[in-house]
Amino acid sequence: MRWLRALMCSVLAVGVAVPVVAHAQSRVEENASTDINFITGTAAVTYIGKWHQTEITRNWSGGTAVASIWGPAGSASPSDTNVPAARVTLSFNGTGVSWIGARGPQLGIAHVFLDGVQQPDVDSYTNVEVGQEQVQAVLFSSGGLAAGPHTLAIEVTGTKNTASSGYIIVVDAFDIQGTPGGRVQETGSAAVTYYGTWIQGDATRPGVSGGTFAYSYAELDPGVVPAQCNPPCEGVHTRAVFTFSGARVTWIGLTGPQTGIANVYVDGVFMTAVDTFAQDGEHLQVPLFTSEPLTAGIHTLAIEVTGNKNPASTGVHIAVDGFDVTP
Repeated sequence: MRWLRALMCSVLAVGVAVPVVAHAQSRVEENASTDINFITGTAAVTYIGKWHQTEITRNWSGGTAVASIWGPAGSASPSDTNVPAARVTLSFNGTGVSWIGARGPQLGIAHVFLDGVQQPDVDSYTNVEVGQEQVQAVLFSSGGLAAGPHTLAIEVTGTKNTASSGYIIVVDAFDIQGTPGGRVQETGSAAVTYYGTWIQGDATRPGVSGGTFAYSYAELDPGVVPAQCNPPCEGVHTRAVFTFSGARVTWIGLTGPQTGIANVYVDGVFMTAVDTFAQDGEHLQVPLFTSEPLTAGIHTLAIEVTGNKNPASTGVHIAVDGFDVTP
């Protein structure tokens, strides 16, 4: 079984119309982490480019992993000039770090950067049968670092061993040495958690909030149930889940002639289906959903990519640009 099929990227058109954030609200970007505290040792994981989140078809650490075949523009693997090479960056506090991934007959080659300095490339190919991959394998390890903040970045190169049948790079977890140490799952400590396949860190539209946004068009990858379902949808599906504390929340996204329909959930309860189609061109920083007043405490807002669309739309893209939270 292949983990990923060849992914073809459909590029969104350039848009205009940029509103401002109301003063009574706090804007949270689509790539936000709940906390990055190098003193206490909190670690954060940030994704750029196209990643298949929540891979579940193998015995991964914590039950899931992320995988990508998306290399830089012009590489032999799938790529696009408007989508950066898939890269994951771990920010951590410690004296050593290990990247936990996988080796197999369809695995590719990754660049590795420690504190911004390129390390030897990692070839994750090994000659075993498909289905017998070496999961939870240590692909890179470095110790003896000075105590303090560090970064480890892994980037899909779009290259492979000549014997490999694919370009897949897997990130399952990270092991951190130091005080405190321990394992950090590939999901990190995020305020916004992505499930399914998303393109993150898209910077092709200067008018989006914070300079980047994330989007998905509901690809049906192995290990992910079909997104086209009537709510409530069960299983692993293409979602962006925002965890927050506040009295009201607004999803900020994009509308355009190529955008689709999303299901919206608050605290796990289906609220409505949002049609993001706009015939008159692309519009940025659009408030697409605002919740009713919420009780004090922690809440979740989930945006689910359905794969459905307005009959007039040319695509099913759903964009997440940010969230406005009212205290």
